[in-house]
Amino acid sequence: MIAEWHEQIQVLQPVVDLFTLDITAAVVPQLHAETLRRLAAASARPVLLAVPPDLSAEHLASVCAIIRAAALPGVLIKDTQASSQGQTTGPASFAPTLQTLGHVRQQLGPEALIVAGSAHTPEEIHSLLASGANLVHLRAGLIYHGPGLAHRVHETLALSAPPPPSWLWMLLLGLGLTLGGVLASWIGLQWVVLPYDEAFLRQGGPGLEDLNPHLRAFLTHDRLTLAGTMVSLGVLYAGLACSPLRRGRAWAWDALRWSGGVGFLSFGLFLGYGYFDPLHATVSLLLLPLFLLGLRDRPQTEGLADGPDLRNDRRWQLGMAGQLLWVATGTGLILAGLTICFVGVTQVFVPQDLMFLHTTPEALRTVNTNLVTLIAHDRAGFGGALVSSGIGVLLSVLWGYRRGARWLWWTLLASGVPGFTAALWVHHHVGYLAFWHLAPAWLGLALFVGALGLSAGFLHDQAQRAVDNLLKPDKSRGEPNSVLK
Repeated sequence: MIAEWHEQIQVLQPVVDLFTLDITAAVVPQLHAETLRRLAAASARPVLLAVPPDLSAEHLASVCAIIRAAALPGVLIKDTQASSQGQTTGPASFAPTLQTLGHVRQQLGPEALIVAGSAHTPEEIHSLLASGANLVHLRAGLIYHGPGLAHRVHETLALSAPPPPSWLWMLLLGLGLTLGGVLASWIGLQWVVLPYDEAFLRQGGPGLEDLNPHLRAFLTHDRLTLAGTMVSLGVLYAGLACSPLRRGRAWAWDALRWSGGVGFLSFGLFLGYGYFDPLHATVSLLLLPLFLLGLRDRPQTEGLADGPDLRNDRRWQLGMAGQLLWVATGTGLILAGLTICFVGVTQVFVPQDLMFLHTTPEALRTVNTNLVTLIAHDRAGFGGALVSSGIGVLLSVLWGYRRGARWLWWTLLASGVPGFTAALWVHHHVGYLAFWHLAPAWLGLALFVGALGLSAGFLHDQAQRAVDNLLKPDKSRGEPNSVLK
């Protein structure tokens, strides 16, 4: 037997993580600590003894003594036990497994590795973990109850997990972005350009007031749309942090990582235009540490529903249509942001811009060599913020869209309102009303309103009522509905 184990270990160790040596009551007297020590030393992988759950207390004590003497890492409690029909497995194995687990943990101490089986429900798995098991193997449970058991266990473990510390840093990032957007709005309404902007312009020619009578209004339109997008992005981040990320949803961390990563990379675009914006750089440097701290702890739980989604009812059908419009909204924001970035990198202006300014790019460069650089840097920041916002919306509605997720509906509402309001109001405020220029914004607003309307019932559905109905006693039999039995 020892020779056979040794041969199998040598052949299999390149492709396995650990070995289990199957032990029965008849084999226990034949075990020797020194032999097992040499066998374990010949393996590059951990070696555990696998014992049946119904092993007698006497044999179990002998096995634990041998494990300690051979310095093995621990034991695996199998999900099969002896019966009149041979080795059998089933729910009846759980009780002896739990008892054996308690004895093994008591005898081997807290450092030993114990893997336990025989669990058939999430409740039994919680009992094994609470009784000292480090790992639970689900071979028997999967045979009897199918692969859905693993998902059910995953959800129950996730609900009991403590909130990851990353949520607080991401919340502070969202609040910081919101505050930065409010500050940028105030500047855009009060001064439009700051003293260092004016100084940069005067290095290349006349100042702002001497260049073009429509230039101040044009820069106001650029800077307030960026400010509104920053507020929208900050609200979105705060919503993701406060609800799904605080509850340990890994998808929210991933959404923030991708959206924030693109956003911070786009912050550096303005450096490529030869203009260093001190305020822009300061805000970026203040927010970047919060983002990096938020990336330190990714939750280990994937997406979970706020309640069971049991039926393809009318709310579900409308919700799916609403999700489609949300996907279109997020995709549209990404495409719009990429287009603005591309225009900013290449021609800077679209034809409607030049019509509003009543000039040409050549004329602007002639009167002031730094003016186009200043405008291009604004375009780069706005385009990058739009892409970042679009990624956040798109991933949120792809990964977090579930029945009863009211937080998502309110977050998207609170995030979209400042962005669309700023974009449409400032165009009216400065008189920049070109149809084709505003058409994407109006189309985006239509998608936004339609998505809100179609998804409201689904995302606000009190899914717990479905559970209450299922658990409601059957009056004819005086017992719970059999669906959940």
